[in-house]
Amino acid sequence: EAAGGDPRRIQDPLALEPGTIFEGRYRLGNELAAIRIVFLTDYQCPDCKIMEGQLKRALASGADIAVSIKHFPISTLCNPNVPQDMHPDACYGAFAAEAAGELGGTEAFWKVHHWLFERDGKFTPADIIAFAATIGLDGSKLRALMDSPTIQQRVKDDIAQGEQLGLRQTPMIFINGVELRGWMAPESLVLAVEQLAASNLPQRSARDDKPPLAE
Repeated sequence: EAAGGDPRRIQDPLALEPGTIFEGRYRLGNELAAIRIVFLTDYQCPDCKIMEGQLKRALASGADIAVSIKHFPISTLCNPNVPQDMHPDACYGAFAAEAAGELGGTEAFWKVHHWLFERDGKFTPADIIAFAATIGLDGSKLRALMDSPTIQQRVKDDIAQGEQLGLRQTPMIFINGVELRGWMAPESLVLAVEQLAASNLPQRSARDDKPPLAE
């Protein structure tokens, strides 16, 4: 069991090296699943919000899915790989989700994750403090944790990994370690999940997923 008493808490993956587990820090679903989805996302990205909607429909299908999130904000505040600050609240959104996970575990992470997409990733410090209280977290502690080097480094680690994978545009989606290309096609993720669910794939863990580096 990981720190904090949450058995679903994942070790921080820092680089795609031998032994690296390709998975976000907070998993929705079981460790062993036939379909393992990793989203590299930005809370102010309109396309990410569209794919988030598809993800909800895929999860509602009853397929054997595990999903986790990695962050790639299109903002110069925390991402040195982007040319301009297109989404000025996106870094703070990622910090908020990670801080919520640190304080309240997997359930808190996903509640903040969904709240951010519902708001198109836009919020003020007062907004996040108030929302934290509704999910049983100390809003002042969450806001302070968002500014901590530990939380911000987690987001920067995700960004570095996205760069290694060749990410230039969010979202970037992997299913069982394979990039879902052509995700802009209508219902692309839903259809991919339907096809994989019909294939009766064996249950595996994120340890089995080996996405290739861009190089």
